[in-house]
Amino acid sequence: QHILVQTSKKVDSAHSGWFKTEINRDYNNAYGYGLIDATAAVNLAKNWNNVDSEVKTVTDKVEVDQLILDDNNEGVTSSYYVHNSMNIESVEILVNITHGTRGDVNVFLTSPNGIVSELVRDNNQDLGDHYYNWIFTSMAHWGENSFGEWSLKVNDTVSGGASDRIFNNWSLSFYGTSEPDSDGDGLPDYADSKLGTGINNPDFDADGLLDGEEYYGWLD
Repeated sequence: QHILVQTSKKVDSAHSGWFKTEINRDYNNAYGYGLIDATAAVNLAKNWNNVDSEVKTVTDKVEVDQLILDDNNEGVTSSYYVHNSMNIESVEILVNITHGTRGDVNVFLTSPNGIVSELVRDNNQDLGDHYYNWIFTSMAHWGENSFGEWSLKVNDTVSGGASDRIFNNWSLSFYGTSEPDSDGDGLPDYADSKLGTGINNPDFDADGLLDGEEYYGWLD
């Protein structure tokens, strides 16, 4: 997957859906990372060093239980702060949405860096109902870090349809690799940089407690 992400090429440049990811790669919800370049992939693979073993972070279930207004772009947005810090390959989004006209629903995931995954758009060919224990998967956040505030927006931009429209709850599962912890304080480097505690200073406030003990143990 790493090789394909790094070597795929942008295709159909006129398509309006292309944007730059946080790691400055072209991505499109219709095309992913683009057209596979077999020659480039094989050449990169010749001297490839394997990445670290896969790790996983799962968030709590976020209860929302809010009405989704009909034909309304604003919809309902719910946010959750992820304190674990790991390097992302993919994100799974588990949602429970009550909606008798499922094809009217749009769902968007936004990362702490402002990268937006379009998980589903309204589709009048989808005649089903509800998203119950439904798992979406996004690759748009490849190379980002899980640490920070993530938001999920659900809206209904089609007039009419069912009257039962509730954004019930959601959760996230991150897959990828561990973030280094250069100073051994229990806080990965990315979290250290965001919190301002420094990646080479294990006890930023010099109180005898490691930064990770304070942050994750809520001690001070």
